[in-house]
Amino acid sequence: MVGTSGSRKEFSVLGDVVNVAARIMGQSKKDSGKIYCDYETKCDAESSINFKFLNHYEFKGKSIALPIFEPIEEDGDLP
Repeated sequence: MVGTSGSRKEFSVLGDVVNVAARIMGQSKKDSGKIYCDYETKCDAESSINFKFLNHYEFKGKSIALPIFEPIEEDGDLP
C-alpha cells in the first residue's frame, strides 16, 4: 500500500523487476508495438511458448545490456 490512511491509500508494485518491465514495454512500443520479454520470463514460459532472440538492449538504470525476446509461433509470428 502506498499513501496515507483513509481514502488516499492505493496499491502499487515497486522494484527493479517492475522498472525493467516498463522499460521493455516502452522499447516494444518504439520498435513495433509487439510483445517483448526479458530472459527470466522467456525461461518461465518456454515450455509452452516459442521465443526468438531480438537483441541486447541498454536500459536506463542498468549497467549491462539485457537480452530481449519476442514470443513467436513455430512457423513465424503470432497471429
